[in-house]
Amino acid sequence: MRDKRIVVTGGTTGIGRATVRLLAQQGAHVVTVGRDADALAAALESMRDLPGRVHGITADLGTRAGVEALFAAADERLGGLDALVSNAALGADPIDAMEEGLGDTSSPSTWSAPCRRPGRRWRGSAGAGKW
Repeated sequence: MRDKRIVVTGGTTGIGRATVRLLAQQGAHVVTVGRDADALAAALESMRDLPGRVHGITADLGTRAGVEALFAAADERLGGLDALVSNAALGADPIDAMEEGLGDTSSPSTWSAPCRRPGRRWRGSAGAGKW
C-alpha cells in the first residue's frame, strides 16, 4: 500500500477509522471525511505519527457539494486517486427522494460526475482502470 492515494468515507469512527489507520500504517496516503468536526479532529490526531499521511475534511456526502468537496480535497492533498473505500452512506432519504443526480440509479456510481470530471485520472490496479 506504500504511497497509494486513497479516499475513505466515514473514516472518523468505527470500521472507517480502523480502515484509515490500517492503510496509513502500511504507508498509504489517505483523505477521509466525516460530518462531525470533533470526531474528525480526534481521528486525525490519533494517526499523525503513522507512516502514511492522513488528511480529513468535514462534509456531508448526502449532498452534491459534500461529494465535490471530498474529491477536490483528494486532488489537492493527494494529487490523484488510486482507490476509494466507500464506507459511509449517502443519506437517509429514499434513493428516489435524494438530491438530483445523487440517487440516479441509471448511473454505475452515484458519484460518477465528481469522479470523472475532465482532468481526473484513475490508474486502478496495475493500470487496469481508466477514466
